[in-house]
Amino acid sequence: MATAMVVAGLGVAIFAVMVWYKAIYLDEQRTFWGGIDNALSVGTVTKSGSTNNANQNISQAQTLSFRGDVGVQNLITVASPDETEKIRVETQGYADADYFRYLELKLADQAQSDKAVDALNVWGVSDSAAGSNPQLLVESLVSSYVIYGNFGGQTKDNLKQILRDGVYNVDFATAIRTKSESGRPVYVYRVSVDMQKFSKLFAEYMRSLGNATLAGVVEAQSDSLSGVTKNVDLSIDARSRNIISIVDLQSGNNGDIYTAQGAFSNFSRPTDAIDFSELRARLDN
Repeated sequence: MATAMVVAGLGVAIFAVMVWYKAIYLDEQRTFWGGIDNALSVGTVTKSGSTNNANQNISQAQTLSFRGDVGVQNLITVASPDETEKIRVETQGYADADYFRYLELKLADQAQSDKAVDALNVWGVSDSAAGSNPQLLVESLVSSYVIYGNFGGQTKDNLKQILRDGVYNVDFATAIRTKSESGRPVYVYRVSVDMQKFSKLFAEYMRSLGNATLAGVVEAQSDSLSGVTKNVDLSIDARSRNIISIVDLQSGNNGDIYTAQGAFSNFSRPTDAIDFSELRARLDN
């Protein structure tokens, strides 16, 4: 009798856990905010995207790293549909400098391709010390409409509070439940982003990353975004709460696929760069 009662009790407990998991943990609203909150506590995040048309195919893989020297790496390929012309480049962006190098230059004019050999795998730098305004890092941080970082404590709590102040407008009743290629449950949300509120969030985000100057510039421009919205489709893995894709419905591209979150980055700031103008001169000569 006692054994039967224990077995029955275990059965009830397991059933209760399953009900909680399906009805509460996998709830549409909890999953959405779980994905948004998880993005605030990652060391790195990697995404990929592509745009193809009759004239060229463009693919890009981007990794943001929030460990130590906050930076972004972009690996970009631009090719003609038949690949008779192909350019591969790597860029890296930091708060104080942008870096650029050609990995491959295959041009229709073979003579031009031969001339470009001296420019291959050579880093060029454009930095604030030379009077330029580095933009690669900021562009990558703002382009996804989601705030990523490796925050904790009060800083994370402050950002979470701002995020819930009308930045995102979501009708959770219309969320689509589907499955990933590996069979995991995924929710797809149609999200309207209030760009004025997002800009104020982004200003606080920049302060949290130590860029108070840019925060002030963004904040000063926020009033001009009153009434401006962006519509995106946001897909979140219901189990891991990781964002797996973001599609800007007004951009016309295929959207960004998030392929890794929390993995270690394999790039570091170049130490042997020449001035970007010198790199361009090597191509022109």
